[in-house]
Amino acid sequence: MEENRMNVRIVPMTADHLDEVAELERICFSVPWSRNMLAEELDNMLAAFLVALDDFGRVVGYAGLQVVLDEGYITNIAVRPECRKQGIAGKLLQV
Repeated sequence: MEENRMNVRIVPMTADHLDEVAELERICFSVPWSRNMLAEELDNMLAAFLVALDDFGRVVGYAGLQVVLDEGYITNIAVRPECRKQGIAGKLLQV
């Protein structure tokens, strides 16, 4: 059985996305990162955060990566519960 696929656009996270990403953190995690913690990552040259935007520009998922020496570590990945199982997490990891 083929999974449904939601059309999303993957872009780098900016300050414009912080409120929605912080909300997604609260929805998905029992110990969420704060908005301030996420904002600090925008200035972290060793971090890369991506967001998945739906057709209306709403953040439906995001992923964070930390680079240490020559390795990358996934810090967080989250997708809105109602948008799961549509290939969004996979798209965030393929970029």
